[in-house]
Amino acid sequence: MNTDQRVAMPGGQRQLFALRQAVETLLPRQQCLAGLRIHAVFNLAETNRRKANRAAIQNQMARVFLDPMKPRSSAGAPMKLHAFLLVLMIPALSAHAEAKTINVPHDPTGQHALVEKSGIPQARVVVTRREGLLGVIYSKRVYNCANHTVNLVGTGSTLEIMEQARAVSGMGPVIRDSTADYIESEACS
Repeated sequence: MNTDQRVAMPGGQRQLFALRQAVETLLPRQQCLAGLRIHAVFNLAETNRRKANRAAIQNQMARVFLDPMKPRSSAGAPMKLHAFLLVLMIPALSAHAEAKTINVPHDPTGQHALVEKSGIPQARVVVTRREGLLGVIYSKRVYNCANHTVNLVGTGSTLEIMEQARAVSGMGPVIRDSTADYIESEACS
């Protein structure tokens, strides 16, 4: 084999060819082939050992993390996993726990909740959430509790979208037995 053919070979083949050339110069042909066979058997055994180790590690991880009912000794991995997941869920659950439920009798399919209340009674800002058949809608209203007027400032499917919306009109009267009336009773209390 000439130099141009050796350069065109991939790295692993080039190294194997160089090893074979070196061994052939030192040993007779029969011993050289036996040495290469031993090397190939060693590589195959090493690959199989690595695969077995990888499978054993994957099985161990599956037993530890996917079988929460199986008791563990001092490690307690399933308990730690459940505690970690619970810690991640607390902020999501507390966001729903902070919202105060508002009863709106004429809207039986929707569940209204007061998310945020701020400002003074003459300019009370209220953010509400309505969960219904079509999803969640957030609304921001400004109430004047003394005059019983309201202005719908913005709505959106998320709080970010709601904040970007702008009011269409000015303050208007709160209509009796409307959704705005039931929200006003919570906002101005």
